[in-house]
Amino acid sequence: MYLIGIHDGHNSSVVLMKNGEIIDAVQEERFNKIKNFGGFPILSLDYILKKNFLKVSDIFEFIFASELSYYRGLENRQNVIKKYKKNFYKKNSLIKSLKKKIYNFIPKIIVKEKKKYRFNQISKIRKKPLLSMGVKDCKIVFVEHHLCHASSAAYGSGNTEETLVVTLDGAGDNCAGSVYNYNNGYLKKIISIPAEYSLGKLYSSITFFLGMVPLEHEYKVMGLAPYSENSKQSHEVRNFLKSLYYYDSDLTFKLTKKIDSVDNIGLLICNNFKEKRFDSIAAGVQLFLEDFVTDWILRLVKYTKLNNLVVGGGVFMNVKLNKKISDLDCIKSLFVFPSCGDETNSFGSVYYRYYQINSKTPKKLSNFYLGNSYTNEEVFEQLKNYSFKNCKIKVSKIDDIDAKVAQLINQNQIVGRFKGRMEFGARSLGNRAILCNPTMIDLVMQINKMIKNRDFWMPFAPSIINEDEYINNPKKINMDYMMVATSFKKEFVNKFKAVIHPYDQSCRPNVVNKSINEDYYNLIYKFKEISGYGVILNTSLNLHGLPIVCTPSDAFYVLDNSKIKYLAIENFLIEKINF
Repeated sequence: MYLIGIHDGHNSSVVLMKNGEIIDAVQEERFNKIKNFGGFPILSLDYILKKNFLKVSDIFEFIFASELSYYRGLENRQNVIKKYKKNFYKKNSLIKSLKKKIYNFIPKIIVKEKKKYRFNQISKIRKKPLLSMGVKDCKIVFVEHHLCHASSAAYGSGNTEETLVVTLDGAGDNCAGSVYNYNNGYLKKIISIPAEYSLGKLYSSITFFLGMVPLEHEYKVMGLAPYSENSKQSHEVRNFLKSLYYYDSDLTFKLTKKIDSVDNIGLLICNNFKEKRFDSIAAGVQLFLEDFVTDWILRLVKYTKLNNLVVGGGVFMNVKLNKKISDLDCIKSLFVFPSCGDETNSFGSVYYRYYQINSKTPKKLSNFYLGNSYTNEEVFEQLKNYSFKNCKIKVSKIDDIDAKVAQLINQNQIVGRFKGRMEFGARSLGNRAILCNPTMIDLVMQINKMIKNRDFWMPFAPSIINEDEYINNPKKINMDYMMVATSFKKEFVNKFKAVIHPYDQSCRPNVVNKSINEDYYNLIYKFKEISGYGVILNTSLNLHGLPIVCTPSDAFYVLDNSKIKYLAIENFLIEKINF
């Protein structure tokens, strides 16, 4: 049985499931080079069908993640900024407020029919690309947005014990959060959080206010926060944001009368934060998020009496929040679905439908290396057809390329690595990566000058083998996917300066397991044999503003248009000779 999951909103993606196991997953941005592209992922779908020699008639169902997706997507960062700008400075009109009050008095049956009509109209438009390919209408299914987030976290975790499932994001299908009980494959909804109370949109609005790109640069706000988290102003910001919310029951929260919807928060932020320092605002919103969500989790655990927790949705891309959650005494285990923004809702859609159709639990997520790969012959063919405009190169074929890369890293060289299957999601997991020595803080500045243009306060991440030797993780939280912040053990804090946060000394590790990625594990192991430690610096292989590279030609373009000297691509080492 083949199932295809499609996310056609912001950062669109396609997933292929075969007999309950996800075998392929790609994002449209990797093919069309528009970062976080939103819209129907036609190139991704075409790639997955061709790669697996499948016709549309071979697919049991095509499943859209979300019922009322913004099907045209936001397309690019300029459109995202334009949308936020349009709403941010808009006053809450009296007419809009009256409409909302009147809406609350409309009989539920009329509201239900209106929603059904809207769904039917939108679904007709969203189905068109599939119908034009010959897909039968009866094979196209839609799954609610937060049910997709919940399904990705629950089924992806592989938990066999009864589990608490929590989702939080900006919004999807008129909802910004949900809570489920997951037991023996069955998801039972406990509550939903309406979109107008969105914690994710609140954080994104402040990201926009600080001059950054919403839906993309929230991690920069999080990284900036530690510098001012003890200041008086940051606590004032935190307290003001806290005053906007209250609990209307033991489990659900709402906005106070200061504001009727997070969509209208722009002027409130401007009026209250206009004389506040930028770093204090960043710290204040981060402190608020950590305090509010951990308090909410405590309430949920107390109510459900469940201490195994899995989470999904874009808010949980915040690794410092996840660290605070993992530290709660009431939490026995935590699983954060990797890259848990909307791009992974395609995973949740196929997980959920597989269980619905078969009454069997799908296979848990085993790894995130689900994209394309290339043979040495294919790499060489693309190399022959690529014209380097800015440099001359020397190409060597090396049988043990990973041992050579380990040597170069030990010599304090910065190396691009392209090997094996491309990783899915927002974060490099070593196969489309820039690697270097984690002990050399000067290399961070060099990488930023060469290619990344990263803000000074943002650390790079460590890839680690033998995690028990290096990092603190007493609850054995999954650290494979850079989704939870932690710290190095005391004796290593001053050793690995290039991969820890320069202020709070936290890190965001990618633990590499030999059974999942043997080549990358061996590279780090060989580096350990030379240097004495099994840790390297890892950041994504891409030019600033572009997605992570997808094809060999993409990697050649990065080498040609940056100051990186080495690219290890499959068994080839490409070196600039006029460097």
